[in-house]
Amino acid sequence: MQNKSCGTTLTIFAVLFALVAISNFLKPFHLFPNDGFVLLGTKLTGIANAVVAPLFGIIIMLCAYGIWAMRKFALPLAYVCVANY
Repeated sequence: MQNKSCGTTLTIFAVLFALVAISNFLKPFHLFPNDGFVLLGTKLTGIANAVVAPLFGIIIMLCAYGIWAMRKFALPLAYVCVANY
């Protein structure tokens, strides 16, 4: 069995992805003025913001886990996450 280590760079990226996910989970609560999830260049408000922001938070958290655990699904998921930003 091969021992996989993600290294310093991927660890930093995994932590940063987790922070972005936490930020997305907090967007529906409007903790900061003018806060809202931006999807494909359109700022969401109301119910759309309350649904889509946590949904992307879950996707990004899965990506952070995939990077941390060196799973194969992390790379395509990262492409999906980055395509929105």
